Amino acid sequence: MPDSLQPVREAIKAGDKRRARELLRPLLVDNPTADMWFLAAQASPTREQAMGCLKRALALDPAHERAGRALSRLAASAPADDTPPPLVAPVDNAPLAASEAALPPLKKVRSQRKRSPWTLVGLAGSLLLSLSLTYAVLTALGSPIAAQVRAILGGEAPQAGDGTPVFGQPRQPASGAPVIGQPSGGGGGDTGASPSGSFVVRPNKSVELKRQQPVSDVLDAGFAHEYTFEAARGEEIAVGVQFLSPTAQKVGANVAIIGPDGYNAESRCQRDQILTDGSSVAFICTVHQGGVWKLQLFGRDGESTGVYVVTYERM
Repeated sequence: MPDSLQPVREAIKAGDKRRARELLRPLLVDNPTADMWFLAAQASPTREQAMGCLKRALALDPAHERAGRALSRLAASAPADDTPPPLVAPVDNAPLAASEAALPPLKKVRSQRKRSPWTLVGLAGSLLLSLSLTYAVLTALGSPIAAQVRAILGGEAPQAGDGTPVFGQPRQPASGAPVIGQPSGGGGGDTGASPSGSFVVRPNKSVELKRQQPVSDVLDAGFAHEYTFEAARGEEIAVGVQFLSPTAQKVGANVAIIGPDGYNAESRCQRDQILTDGSSVAFICTVHQGGVWKLQLFGRDGESTGVYVVTYERM
C-alpha cells in the first residue's frame, strides 16, 4: 500500500514547506494522525505554529517520542520576550485603586508595638496580587464582571450586536437598494441596524500588527478590535486568531480580513482553523492589492469573547 505521507516528507526534505503544507491540509481534515501533525510541525513557518502541531500530535499519541523530543527542544529555545503578556495587563492600575480604598493611610497607623513598615507593604502587595489573580481568572472565563470593570474604566459603551455583523465598507447593490448594514448614525462606535438585522462593525480600538510579534488582549461582548498591517502585492500572508476562553466557541463568524480598499477581502483568502473546536480562525491570502490591511474582531456572548492572541506572518 503506497505511503500517502511520502510526498510530504520529500517536500520537507527539499525545503519546500509551502508544498508540504498544501499536501497535508486535506489529510489533516479527513483523518489526522500523530505522524501527520508531526510532519505539519516540520512544515510550519513559525515556532509557535510548530509547537501547536506537536501538541496535537501528542494529544493523539502521547507516546510519540519524536514529537515529544521536538516539543521539548522548541519550548527550551523560546526567547523570554516571545511570551504573551500576563492576563492582568489590560487592567494596569485597577487593582491599585481598589487596594488604596481598602487600606487605611499608612501615616495614621498607630500601634503599641514596633511594626516594620515592610509589614504593611507586604500586606498591600498580597491584596494587589489577589485582586489581579481574581480579575485574570474572571477575564479568562469570559465573566461579565471583568467586562463591566473594563467598561467603567474605559468609559466606552458596547455596540448593539444583534443580527449579522458586516465587516468593512458595505457594497452598494447595483439596484440602488439600501446598503445592508449601513449605519444609521455616525462615528463613536455606534452601529445602525438595517431592516434585515445586519449591522456594520465599528472598531473601538485599532492596533498595529507586526510580523512574528503576537499580541494578546481581551474582547468583551459588544466591542470590536482592529489590527492593521502592511502587505505588498503578490505576497502570501497568514493571519491567525486563537481565543483562550471557554466562552469562545464560534469565533469564525465574528472575525474578518479587510483589504486596503476598505472591503471584506475574505473571498480572496483561504479560511482555516488553528484548532477544530471553533475557538480560532486563520486567513491565508495572496495579496492582490498592496497597502494597509486590517483584521477585525467583534465580541459576541458565547461565540467570541475573552482572552485571545493574534499573530501575522509572511509565508
